[in-house]
Amino acid sequence: MSNIFNLLENFNWAEAYYVFQIIFLVLDFLLVVGIIIVLPRALKFRPLFHPPLLNSLPSKENENKLNLEELKTEWEEIKLKAFQEPPQSFVNAVIDADNFVNKALGILGIKGEHLADKLENLSFLEINSLEKLWRVHKIKNELVEEKEITLNEEEFQEILTAYEDFLKEMKIIS
Repeated sequence: MSNIFNLLENFNWAEAYYVFQIIFLVLDFLLVVGIIIVLPRALKFRPLFHPPLLNSLPSKENENKLNLEELKTEWEEIKLKAFQEPPQSFVNAVIDADNFVNKALGILGIKGEHLADKLENLSFLEINSLEKLWRVHKIKNELVEEKEITLNEEEFQEILTAYEDFLKEMKIIS
């Protein structure tokens, strides 16, 4: 028993404390690195959100909303007007399509003063066409700011398709 007490008395506690500090610093470092590696991989397994459906939003603002058929009709009118006097009608149709998406998102109850604000509020949703919509929204802003810019039919069709894909994914048009 006295051997144990002698061993404890003669033990270098300062050196042991230093060794434990090093061990725990290495463990902390490994833990942080592990979290950094695992977190992005774990995000792939998070639950997916789905876009809200028009009829499922219980909002007083939506009581006076347009029905889906009226929205579809308005969208078709925008597409038809686009080919009346190209290339200026292409530019006007892009502006109208952007305004239409803004209006439709407002009807769905997405908050925001401008379309960009509403798109920011959608960023948490798993919407495949959202990135394309951001791109064409920026193009629309350039068209409004620079009056000399025109679009050819191919560019217009690409932009219109981006708007249409988003509207379909949000189940505003079919």
